[in-house]
Amino acid sequence: VAAERRKDVLTRALAAAADTKGSGPLISSSAQRATALVALAAQLPVDLLDQAVAVADSISDAASRARALTGLAPHVAAERRKDVLTRALAAAAAIFRWSVSLEPTGGPERATALTDLAPHLPDDLLDIALSSAIATHHEASRVDALIGLAPYLPDVLLTRMLTIAADFDADDVRRVLASVAPHLPVSLRPLAIEVAKTLKNDFTRGRALLALISHLPESLLAEAAHGAFLGGASEAEKYQEQELLKRLPHLRTGLYEQAMERAAAIVDADPRADYLARLAPYAPIDQRSTVLSQALAAVGASLGRGILSSAMPQILAVLGPQLPA
Repeated sequence: VAAERRKDVLTRALAAAADTKGSGPLISSSAQRATALVALAAQLPVDLLDQAVAVADSISDAASRARALTGLAPHVAAERRKDVLTRALAAAAAIFRWSVSLEPTGGPERATALTDLAPHLPDDLLDIALSSAIATHHEASRVDALIGLAPYLPDVLLTRMLTIAADFDADDVRRVLASVAPHLPVSLRPLAIEVAKTLKNDFTRGRALLALISHLPESLLAEAAHGAFLGGASEAEKYQEQELLKRLPHLRTGLYEQAMERAAAIVDADPRADYLARLAPYAPIDQRSTVLSQALAAVGASLGRGILSSAMPQILAVLGPQLPA
């Protein structure tokens, strides 16, 4: 619209977003009201932004209120921004729902709200956000919230997060370590290794240590490498494992023995063959033929079932160039 009419149109749009009684075109849900306010935010002048914040603050549903205030915060005047962010954070902390079976179900919405807020929060509000994430009842959502906050936390809050995460379930600890690893300062990397090493399950501990590998200096590499060989389950883990092997051109005796123990513990022939094929180039030279022989034996066991698995062509592609003529 023409510049001279723009403010009038925006005022009408804001009034429509605020209308809950049906006196005009009704926006019928809290979620729709939040969506409208977020869409308007970048176009509103300062005086209308203040009204928009008041409308957002009046939304009864905490998740929608948090989303609306978060969307408005970057656009309000600098002297008001912290107040709006504080309100948004309070709304995020208030997200709490019950299922029909009386189980708390608001965790995913709280995790989303905290993740959306994180890039805008100063350190003192990040401290509050971290407490809100830790207090989330749903375990997976609690981890999602921590993962969303991790890139923005100062060192003191990262330390707190790692210390508290050590008491989580094993796979939740692994997920937290994997997400926080790229953001760890040098001073906190030994703590991350210690948290990973507290995990009692060998497989989960190996995955947690592996997630840290590419972010560790040489001085900490050997310590983390003990326990990090696992025959990666996902493509990301296979990549991390390969990165570890590249940084250890020939495995030291202890690590080689550990890696072979891991191989022996892999029950299914396909993943065992895959693991051994990728391990072979890094085995001590006098042990390489042993690794290749075991890889071929695993291939044979797989083919002996009479079914060619989808993984086998890739395994043979890795293994083939290493075999003697």
